[in-house]
Amino acid sequence: MEIAESKVTDWKSHVLRTINQDEGRMNLLENLNPNQMLIVMDWAMKFLPSLHREKQSDFYGQKGFSWHISVCIFKDTNGKLKHETFAHLFNLVKQDWFAVASILENVLVNVRVRMPIITEVFLRSDNAGCYHTGLLWQAIHGISERTDIFIQRYDYSEAQSGKSYCDSKIAHMRRKMRMYVASGGNIQNPVDMRDAILSGKGVVGCRVAVAEINTEKQQIFSHKWKGVQNITNLGFMAEKVIIWKAYGIGNGNSIPMSEVKKMSCDQEETALIITHDFNDIIQTGSVTLPKKRANPVQSEDNVELEQEATRTEDLENLSNSSSSVFNCSEIGCTKQYQFFSKLQNHIEFGRHVYKLERKSTYDDIKLKWADVCKDVDIRLRNLEKVQESLNEINEHQVDCGWALRKGKKVIRHSKAVKDYLLHLFTIGQTTGKKISPSEAALLIRNSRDEEGRKMFQPEEYLLTSQVASYFSRLALLSRQNQLSRREQDNLNDEDLAAVLSSIEENEVRQNILQTH
Repeated sequence: MEIAESKVTDWKSHVLRTINQDEGRMNLLENLNPNQMLIVMDWAMKFLPSLHREKQSDFYGQKGFSWHISVCIFKDTNGKLKHETFAHLFNLVKQDWFAVASILENVLVNVRVRMPIITEVFLRSDNAGCYHTGLLWQAIHGISERTDIFIQRYDYSEAQSGKSYCDSKIAHMRRKMRMYVASGGNIQNPVDMRDAILSGKGVVGCRVAVAEINTEKQQIFSHKWKGVQNITNLGFMAEKVIIWKAYGIGNGNSIPMSEVKKMSCDQEETALIITHDFNDIIQTGSVTLPKKRANPVQSEDNVELEQEATRTEDLENLSNSSSSVFNCSEIGCTKQYQFFSKLQNHIEFGRHVYKLERKSTYDDIKLKWADVCKDVDIRLRNLEKVQESLNEINEHQVDCGWALRKGKKVIRHSKAVKDYLLHLFTIGQTTGKKISPSEAALLIRNSRDEEGRKMFQPEEYLLTSQVASYFSRLALLSRQNQLSRREQDNLNDEDLAAVLSSIEENEVRQNILQTH
């Protein structure tokens, strides 16, 4: 019994915290000054590469692209809430605190350039490990100084609450990308994602950029914050930092800035690498405040009162009606309802059922005659098709041995292709930015020399599966420490030809099985 009561108490406290945070967020938006801005941050679910014509072999083994959404909410000159959304797209990135700090600093730099009036910012995110960490809190003071925009507060939302702004913009951009693929486009890298989101008129209020995290600039690797998991709200000031365990409860615990600096070293500029800069937007998006949430107990009473009022209205309409049922007003619809409210729902949804009120003997005769005529027509057409197929077989005799498999000539690829693939693999091993087989196959098709001529001819192009198999062989040799210069030189035509011939045989075998 005590366990059940404790669970009920925990649920009530969770509901009250959520209500307090929602009310605080709405009060913040209502009382937002022209020089203030609220930034809601969230990592979107990774986007898998999408092709307009995708084979089953292209679907498996895919690696998703990470993208981070920052919704900046502010008030315009007319006092109306507007938003501008900054989307950062990445190829391969570790979703840690330094990535969040790099993105946040880049967003504030762009806000400072595009909206010089903004001087204060409020942050909001969920409790993911990349956000809820003392490493990020240590870097916030330096970000404020470098961007000249003071981060005044950082609030963390409850689970499944407070990120509706990010979720809505993510849904809009995902829909845009699905439309782009359905219309014949392919999304195989973050640049294609950016082109898909910006296709047509783009997404209202959204700016998109392709970026890379400069991990060489990371300087903070540990901190001495205590009780990080119990902190849900932070207020940053010039001389101190105030922390709370729950939003709007108590005065919080003050930590002098001198002690905060002793907890870890300072983080200098993150220097996020932007490969494709943000686009210009035509218009900013509008933000509509949700209705204020009522007390849970009162809301349950209101639901019961509304249900009781609906039942009373139905009974009144039933008593006032001359008949005991309500018929649909749509001509030809045979639906009938006992309550007027259900009839209204039926009319609003428009799910009408059309049936003949009565069917005469003459109608039955016509329907049966129509079925007989259709049956005769189908049998005649089938007979004509059989006759045509027999005539074709007699005219064109099939040669014996037509189903025997023909031998396929092994194509030897040039040394330039092998050297180019080995160069791409070596770059991925040394820098950590590995190139996917699909990107490598695309580079072989599009690479040009210093004079602008194509480096490879069409007969030298490789499939994605061929590049993947060759990369896997190089990775195996690298793990066994056998990928020395001598091994690289000995990767001759016979090695590559053996791999490619086995792949081609498997593909031919799969095509034969699929056709049969």
